[in-house]
Amino acid sequence: MQKQIRIFLVVVIITLFSCRDSIISSETQSLGKIVFESEYINYVWGYSHNGKYAGEDGKVYSYDLAKSNIQWEDNSDGYYSEDELISKYHHFDTLRSEIPNDTIQWAFNLALLVDPNACSDTTRYGADMGSITNSVYLYRAEKKKFQKIVLDQEGDWRWHNTSEGAIELMRLIRRMEK
Repeated sequence: MQKQIRIFLVVVIITLFSCRDSIISSETQSLGKIVFESEYINYVWGYSHNGKYAGEDGKVYSYDLAKSNIQWEDNSDGYYSEDELISKYHHFDTLRSEIPNDTIQWAFNLALLVDPNACSDTTRYGADMGSITNSVYLYRAEKKKFQKIVLDQEGDWRWHNTSEGAIELMRLIRRMEK
């Protein structure tokens, strides 16, 4: 009888640990209609991929994909399901701060003005620096996915979105980073 109880407990423990990701993912709140992201990626001197993101609720989280040994690949069409984004962010994610609702609403209104196709020329800036990319993901109801719109990128290569909405949004983000 004790042997059967031990086997049962082992099966229960294994089941709980094997379902860890689905338990965590189901507890994750909806991202809403907008996600702001700042990410750092570098493949030189070892893989680094970490960043911060904030959803419509204003909560700012950090994440670290490199600690999970997962290499994220951007979708070629620039569209992502909510589950894809959550799976990207749900690696060593930690609540860092919270953005006031009025600021999130202001940022959301600015994001709606961003032209995804308004890009500056790309210039070579450094070597082996990796890249810091600031993006906004807007939910597109017609596709039922989030569209990634890059606001700016700095590192080995430098460029930015030249639309007024992107420039104002980056000013707001930089003020919040201080």
